[in-house]
Amino acid sequence: MSKEVFSKEYFNLPDLAQYSGLGIRFLRDVLKDPEHPLPHFRMNKKTIIVSRSEFKEWIEIFRAGYHDELEQIVDQIMIEFPNRKPRRTGQG
Repeated sequence: MSKEVFSKEYFNLPDLAQYSGLGIRFLRDVLKDPEHPLPHFRMNKKTIIVSRSEFKEWIEIFRAGYHDELEQIVDQIMIEFPNRKPRRTGQG
């Protein structure tokens, strides 16, 4: 991989694929992902660029263990407070 690719602030999709190790087809698909779309700029109908910093932020969503840890916390809360009814206040 060339030093030129690593020094860029903005990547076109082929350079981003080279930088990230992800396939161009995958990158095109995640541009339109309904839950976590890859942030990008569309310069015209064919030219798409992605900011290095925004790519780094976006890829962190997929860090292994993050979602598992969050689900464990929610599961634990639900176990501790099953079918809890809200307290009544201000009776009288």
